[in-house]
Amino acid sequence: MDKSLLLILSGLSLFLFSLDQIKLNLNKLFITKLHNLISKSVNTKLKSFLIGCIASACIQSSSGVTAIAISLLSSNYIKPKDCLGIIIGANLGTCLTTFILAININHISLILIIFSFILYLLVKRYRKILILCIYIGIMLLGLDILNNGFNYIINNKHIYNIIKNSQNSNLLSILFGIFSTAIIQSSSGIIGIVENMYSSNLINLNCAISIMLGANIGTTLTGYLATINTSNNTKVIVNRNLLFNVLGVLLFILFFNIFINHISNLETKYFSNNLKFSIAYAHFIFNLITVILGYIFFNLFTYKIETKKM
Repeated sequence: MDKSLLLILSGLSLFLFSLDQIKLNLNKLFITKLHNLISKSVNTKLKSFLIGCIASACIQSSSGVTAIAISLLSSNYIKPKDCLGIIIGANLGTCLTTFILAININHISLILIIFSFILYLLVKRYRKILILCIYIGIMLLGLDILNNGFNYIINNKHIYNIIKNSQNSNLLSILFGIFSTAIIQSSSGIIGIVENMYSSNLINLNCAISIMLGANIGTTLTGYLATINTSNNTKVIVNRNLLFNVLGVLLFILFFNIFINHISNLETKYFSNNLKFSIAYAHFIFNLITVILGYIFFNLFTYKIETKKM
């Protein structure tokens, strides 16, 4: 097997597996508290947005927060409008992951794995947190291996030229972001991979941003899994969330060149030593602006949605 392919597949496997385990362990640590917090505290539009943001920052999964909100809605603990507010707000909380993935400190993954494992053997009280730290180390190690694989591709002129020639269409890049995110069910995972591809000069900024935009649509598709065997109202909520993200992407497409120039200028001034932050920042700005607009025009997105608990 080609060395670059071996590195990419092994790095990708470690990254995606550990990312899934991180979300699983974060769920174990926070799920009960978040469930109670959401069911008891959500009674205004502002609270629903804030709690959605905080919840997704805690468990690093907007899909996970969507599942919690849908389950609470199905059990009549929250109102449909509050449910949609939580789901929209959750988009902003997951931006934390992309900044963590952009951190570029040599050997931090190995140090984190070693020290966390030693403490795991010595300290029984905090084992759940230490297991989480070990998986974070494995995730970062996976990204390091993945990045090495990308570096080998750059040295292979034939593969490098194929990738370069296939990134000229923003539409295809957006579609790739949508379908790849829907397949692995993690927008943070796709954006983390894109950060590494961009920092390795495998793809240009236009392509990277386009995939990021597509990933924000793709992550909403996983919300439909949470609506299986639920009422039609829950499906309406997920449809409105999809509409919200599609409209957000269309808005940024209209101002795509302005957005790209803004990111490019910031990259020249502040992110030239670590290009990953360009994508992390772009992801944050996209979600910040769309969530603010979602808050302002919330009544339009909740048009004809029942206000009472079902």
